[in-house]
Amino acid sequence: MLDSNGVEPRRKRGLWTIGSIDALIKNTHYSGFYKYKDSKAEHEIEIQCPSIVDLTTWNAVQYKRSSPVVRNSQKNATVKHFYLLRDFMYCGHCGRAIAGRITQSRAEMSYYCPNKEREWAKKRESATPWQRGMGCGFGRAMNIKQTDSLVWETIKLLHRNSSILKEDAKHRILKEGGVVLRSDSETKATQAKIRKFQKEHQRLSDSLGSLEANRLIKDLNDVAFASASVRLKQEIARVESELASLRLELAGAARARKWVDWLKSYGEEISNLDALSDLKKKDYLGGLIKRIDVTYQAEERQHTLLMTLSLPIVSDGIQYTGRGEKLREYEVVEGADSVTLVAKKKDGRG
Repeated sequence: MLDSNGVEPRRKRGLWTIGSIDALIKNTHYSGFYKYKDSKAEHEIEIQCPSIVDLTTWNAVQYKRSSPVVRNSQKNATVKHFYLLRDFMYCGHCGRAIAGRITQSRAEMSYYCPNKEREWAKKRESATPWQRGMGCGFGRAMNIKQTDSLVWETIKLLHRNSSILKEDAKHRILKEGGVVLRSDSETKATQAKIRKFQKEHQRLSDSLGSLEANRLIKDLNDVAFASASVRLKQEIARVESELASLRLELAGAARARKWVDWLKSYGEEISNLDALSDLKKKDYLGGLIKRIDVTYQAEERQHTLLMTLSLPIVSDGIQYTGRGEKLREYEVVEGADSVTLVAKKKDGRG
């Protein structure tokens, strides 16, 4: 598709290759950072830079690139049914990847630990083939619809309330609306530049005035005056251009903030998640979920899902740091990167 749309690869020759595309999508610059290693001190530091891809999309792409996903995609070629969560879940008792089973004739839709059937496939027999509770501890399967709904609604709620994801969306949405979001410190730096260029403009104007005065009192000949005058006027024009650009920058950002309702756009993005296709939903979850470890508590007849996330968005928030005129300044405070969910068994079987 890149070649057919006339997009040139970096080396400008030949066509796009798998290696070129892989190098492109794993380049962290696009997500807003890169790592630098000091060869002398042997210390690696992370440096922030402007991002053009939101964190959820970036993580989803990296999830798709991961070797387990590549392996599962090969397995999925022979799987008849779609499973939203199967590839994220692991048994908290034995560590095996959770399997899925859909049998339409029996109205069965379940996630389960395949420990016993894997052991049977390995040994070709089982000492307790029909007895419950003799496996790894994952004694009962989970209903697929119930589990999918629980995880999906939880992730949407975390996304909606996350200050980290809101801040990321704010920069992205305002940028799409033509606004380069500036912090108060960046605004003050721009104002300082304006004052600097104003002083420079005044100095150059004074120099041009002095030049003209020297010509009038015959201390400067016409050739020298013409040469110096051209240079000064060119410098004045350059400074005036810089001043105009900086002033427009500040004024444009102030005006654009009034009509770019980033928070409303953010809310609409969350509301539109339910309209995604099943595959898109799975990709979206892959951007936020690292893994889900599931255990079964027989006495309570419930499954506990420990969901580990790619970002610390559980109960994250903001902390106001400014005082006086800086009252609105704040910093984002990270939350936890995991959350525990409980799925109660609804059927009457033990």
